[in-house]
Amino acid sequence: MAMLLNEGYIAGGQIWNALDYRYPRVVLARPEITLKGLEYLEENTLMRKAANLAKGIKDTIPGL
Repeated sequence: MAMLLNEGYIAGGQIWNALDYRYPRVVLARPEITLKGLEYLEENTLMRKAANLAKGIKDTIPGL
C-alpha cells in the first residue's frame, strides 16, 4: 500500500515512518484510485484480473 501511495496510484492515505517499525505504517482514511492508477490497470492485464477478482470478492461479502 505504501508503494501505491508513493507512486500516485491511489490517494486517501498517509504513510508513517517510525524507527521502531521495520516497514512503514499506512493509514487509509478514504482510499481512492487515481487516474494514474486507472491507466495502469487498463494497460496491465494481470493487474486488471486481480482488480476484477477483488471487486468480485467485495461484491460477495456484505458490508464492504
